[in-house]
Amino acid sequence: MKYILIIISFFVVFACEKEVIEPPATRDNMLFVLRDMILIESQISLLKDEVKDSVKLELKNQLLEQYNWDDAQLETFKAYLANHPDISLELHDEVRSELKQLEGAL
Repeated sequence: MKYILIIISFFVVFACEKEVIEPPATRDNMLFVLRDMILIESQISLLKDEVKDSVKLELKNQLLEQYNWDDAQLETFKAYLANHPDISLELHDEVRSELKQLEGAL
């Protein structure tokens, strides 16, 4: 009986272990994708409601094609950022600073 409890405890501990999500790309690649995602969202926010969905889909497809990613890789990227808020914040800060520099150059 004691061994059964130990075995059950062993399975419970390892079954509840948090899944480790590896970075889906290099840091530079993640910065480029995140920058483009932010720019896409900003473009979409300026559109009328009736065209937002189709334009969003088209821009997402262009983004995936540009980086040679598929939907699963994009979802993995989003999950990685969601599970690593410190890295996500760092990447967002870098993208914001890059966009401010570009805006200042205009």
